[in-house]
Amino acid sequence: MAINKIQKCQLEELVDIELGYETDPATKKMMTMVAELAFRCLQQNGEMRPPIKEVLEVLKGIQGECLTEKDGDKNKDGPFSPNTVHAPWDSRATTPNTSQ
Repeated sequence: MAINKIQKCQLEELVDIELGYETDPATKKMMTMVAELAFRCLQQNGEMRPPIKEVLEVLKGIQGECLTEKDGDKNKDGPFSPNTVHAPWDSRATTPNTSQ
């Protein structure tokens, strides 16, 4: 069923819409790339399926690409925030940096 839906570009029938498939372009892109990888993994002929190491690399690449896009969107609208409350960081806001 999954192969058939992917081939017919009916991915919206496979994914949980609550995850933002129809409303968030970055989420849609990530889900589409994962579906393309899944399509390769579901091939009946084992020689057509990617090795697990390649699957892992592709998934990490998808995750990295999409996180970079989402982080870029967040940083456009407001000041940079640190990853932790303990680490010193450079503020791009007008207030002085007191985290030293």
